[in-house]
Amino acid sequence: MIMEPTQQQQKKPRFDWYETDQLIVIGVMIKQIDKSKVHVEFQPRRIIFTYEHQTENDNEKIHYELILDLNGEIIPSESNWKVTSVKAEIKLRKVANYRWQKLEVAVPCNQPKTCIPMNSLSKVTNTDSGGSSSNDNVKTKGMMRNWDELVKQVEKDDEQEENGVEDLFRRIYSSGDENLRRAMNKSFVESNGTVLSTNWNDVGKSTVEMKPPDNCEYRKWNE
Repeated sequence: MIMEPTQQQQKKPRFDWYETDQLIVIGVMIKQIDKSKVHVEFQPRRIIFTYEHQTENDNEKIHYELILDLNGEIIPSESNWKVTSVKAEIKLRKVANYRWQKLEVAVPCNQPKTCIPMNSLSKVTNTDSGGSSSNDNVKTKGMMRNWDELVKQVEKDDEQEENGVEDLFRRIYSSGDENLRRAMNKSFVESNGTVLSTNWNDVGKSTVEMKPPDNCEYRKWNE
């Protein structure tokens, strides 16, 4: 009897998600999922879910893979997962207690930013060794104006994004109850502006410690 070779498919599983101030909960929908064949890797800004499924007749394998670049930072050591009959449930512990609104970041963490080599710019702006013409000068001035406009637009976009976050915090503060406002005030003041929490049960127990951004170190102003 000749055995048919095993075929393998790759699929991205269906999933849904919801969030609280402290957690992101992701449900990966796969029926009759075998816990022993599930692998979940937690990274500060990414999760990788993989699952190997063998069909009943054993002539086909399905490789499920879900990679999510997250819109916020998580604590891998405090994140976990479990399996039910119809899905794998993944719980991610947030570093900061606030709502992300979106699960995935717009630009993946590992995607390089587009850069323009400086020597390419010099080739555009510099003229031949024979000298520059009046047309070349006009083009160069036009290019300088375009770069100035680009810088202004970037600064404007950054300012709008910052204002949008501030507006969000204002809306949360104004629409919340007394405990929420107390939590926001206490966490922000005691952490010197590095932590903003809406959970009074967490921050009301003790002093909120400072949590500087990644790769930053807290120092006094005269150090």
